[in-house]
Amino acid sequence: MNNTLNLIRATRGPVQLIVLGILFLLAYHQVAPVWQTWPVLLISFGLMKLLEWLYLRTVSGNNVAGGGGNFHA
Repeated sequence: MNNTLNLIRATRGPVQLIVLGILFLLAYHQVAPVWQTWPVLLISFGLMKLLEWLYLRTVSGNNVAGGGGNFHA
């Protein structure tokens, strides 16, 4: 595997913990309750997965996910 891909995968957990910490900090200071801001965790996870997918796509040079659109008759 490539070092950049390993770095992206290795930072996913710490990024999630940092986002969770920020959400709890906002809840502690009564800026926004956690039950209203939990979707930010899903968004940050999705962004990390998107980053990984984009990197894999640029390295391989084709569509990694097989999302269609490459029909050749």
